[in-house]
Amino acid sequence: MPVRVVGSNGSKVVQNGTRRPNGYLSIAEVAKATSATKATIHHYVALSVIPPPVKTAHNMAYYSTSSVEIIKLVKILKERHVPLSLAKKIIQMHGIEGTRKLIAKNGEAGALLLSALKTDGPTKNRKEIIASTDFDAEDLDDLESLGLACFDDDNNNYDSLSVELLEVLSNLQKAGLSKEAGFKPGDLVIYRDAMEEVVNREISYFEPKLFFHSDPEKFETMMRAALEHAEQICVLVRRRILIRILKDALIDGTLENDIEPQKPAENFGRRLN
Repeated sequence: MPVRVVGSNGSKVVQNGTRRPNGYLSIAEVAKATSATKATIHHYVALSVIPPPVKTAHNMAYYSTSSVEIIKLVKILKERHVPLSLAKKIIQMHGIEGTRKLIAKNGEAGALLLSALKTDGPTKNRKEIIASTDFDAEDLDDLESLGLACFDDDNNNYDSLSVELLEVLSNLQKAGLSKEAGFKPGDLVIYRDAMEEVVNREISYFEPKLFFHSDPEKFETMMRAALEHAEQICVLVRRRILIRILKDALIDGTLENDIEPQKPAENFGRRLN
């Protein structure tokens, strides 16, 4: 008998017969093609993320191939920290092909930014670092375990970013912030953990907005600007926080009272709180 369904434009369409419409998929086939659960598929239908299925019987429903493509796109967008409600708007605004282009441009811009983040300075091996600084093998092992000293693509030398960081640490040592004074390279864990949290929140903040509001052709420019200016913001906000904490400590006389020299990570957390 005739079955009433809703078309992609919201109009009512009649599907005759009880057989599967040409080119349509069962929910099991959609689930297999997208790695989505049946519950997720039903949820997406309820939220109008994908078109409603064509029902040919009380317990038989078939989904268009566009549903598969939309679910795959939603999955990719969610992996890029785009919430479902925004992913739905993006796909509705740009269409399936437009959203694919948007994702592709995002990936290209990401690759370019990854390249831009790498510096062009010199690389050095462990022996060269140990010979030119006060670091020993244990110090370098600590920095490697923190993911702050990394090898280049040839896996022979530390990459230029690592060398730059090691030079900064060496300068700190020369200024008196040495291991003898209680400062160890491994203490950089306080910066690593704090900055990792900041970076993850940055990505969650910037990426959905870039997806929804930007022209695909402008991705690279916008993401480069976000990278450059966000680094400046980190430096300036850090200074502002230091000024506030130091002023408060000088006023109430607690600058030295709660510091434990052997526990830099705990001291860092205490100051933030």
